Amino acid sequence: YERPRARWGVSCDDGRDQVRWAGFRRVVPLDCGGRRLTYEARRHGGTFIVQVSRRSGDIVSVREMY
Repeated sequence: YERPRARWGVSCDDGRDQVRWAGFRRVVPLDCGGRRLTYEARRHGGTFIVQVSRRSGDIVSVREMY
C-alpha cells in the first residue's frame, strides 16, 4: 500500500526521508497536517522533535526532548 501524495509540497513520507538523510534514526511522524511536518527522531542517544517545511522539504527546527 502506498500513501497518497500531498497536493502541494512534500509528503509525510518524503519529510521522514529528509530527516533520516540528516542522520536521525527511528523517525516517527507526529503531525503531518500543517505547513510543518513534525517528527520524533533519535540521534546520538538523544530524542528530538524535528520539523520539516512542507513547501521546501528543508528541516526548519530541531529541539531535543528532555
